Amino acid sequence: MRGKQLNVLGFSNFGTPREVMQAEYLRLLELARDGMIQVEIETYPFDRVAEAWQRQAEGAGKKLVVVA
Repeated sequence: MRGKQLNVLGFSNFGTPREVMQAEYLRLLELARDGMIQVEIETYPFDRVAEAWQRQAEGAGKKLVVVA
């Protein structure tokens, strides 16, 4: 990187003050409690775990859950 005009961009929770993280986490929990967060899920039985992995690799767009 030396001698180059570069910008390095990223994200890290480590720079966020603890009180901000706590407040936003509590806000997230409240939204979940109030039904304001909806997550589409697709379930797979354990014997189809390979299919679930493949679906995830293809970008399912949903939360994939494997159940025993």
